[in-house]
Amino acid sequence: MKTIFYQTMSPAKGHTTFGGRIYASDFDRKTTLSEATAKIIADSKFDQQCKRNSIFRKETGGGPIAQ
Repeated sequence: MKTIFYQTMSPAKGHTTFGGRIYASDFDRKTTLSEATAKIIADSKFDQQCKRNSIFRKETGGGPIAQ
């Protein structure tokens, strides 16, 4: 008997950013807007640092990830 596999389309946007950590306190409705904003900014800075590290590794030829 043949097995039929269905191929699904992947989203156009790649999931190459961190996205952040999820904490129980994120859902307690006591988190202020400034706290939420600070978390978003921290996650964005982490993504930017990872991108800089990746570029540096590619330019210097360091590490197996760059190859």
